[in-house]
Amino acid sequence: ALVELDDQGRIDVTVQGASTHLRVDVVAALEPTAGPLTVIAPRRALDTRRGLGTPPGPLRPGAPRTVDLATAAALPPTATAVLVNLTVTDAVAPGRVTLWRWGISPPGVPTLSTMPGRTRANLVWLPLGPGGRIRMAASVAATEVLLDVVGYVS
Repeated sequence: ALVELDDQGRIDVTVQGASTHLRVDVVAALEPTAGPLTVIAPRRALDTRRGLGTPPGPLRPGAPRTVDLATAAALPPTATAVLVNLTVTDAVAPGRVTLWRWGISPPGVPTLSTMPGRTRANLVWLPLGPGGRIRMAASVAATEVLLDVVGYVS
């Protein structure tokens, strides 16, 4: 969920019904100078199963791909970052998928872990590289990847 902090930097979380354990992960923080977040209807920008936005076929270890998200999601040329829903499916073994800004080295942590027989998703805040490009890579196991852009910052 996208939530705005109160003037003291807090959010309220309410659980109704039975007690539960709750975990809140912060995946992004927008600085006031970053520009407003424009939320859009989800735009499927990439689907390795169908060859949408990338050549068809699973993302394989040792074969990172460059993705032109600006073109694939019809983003304005002023977009500097995107909010995407990353989905992985049809993994052949446990592994990891990592997304990062094009033009820099990959981060040391994965964006999402994969499991065979499971479809998993994660909301990801992703700065764009020059030309609106990103990189993605799989480690350990091949997997199909889908990216839906749900927002951007200009």
